[in-house]
Amino acid sequence: MDSMTIHAPKAVVSISNTISLNIWDIRHGVHDEVLVGFNNENPQWCMIYDTDNEGCYFVYEGTTYGLLDAMRVNI
Repeated sequence: MDSMTIHAPKAVVSISNTISLNIWDIRHGVHDEVLVGFNNENPQWCMIYDTDNEGCYFVYEGTTYGLLDAMRVNI
């Protein structure tokens, strides 16, 4: 993502009152991935994993986040 371009995240996972995990993009393919990063810091691609009972999740910096915990942002 270009640092000079302002984009709105597609969804966010609230971490605290000053930190959010932003989901900037979703890439569908053989392995689905999300582009995620804290606040507006450098995002990275993380693979999406699917479970039968608990929905989809991804791992970012060693922590597991469920997509069901993400709030969609409508602009």
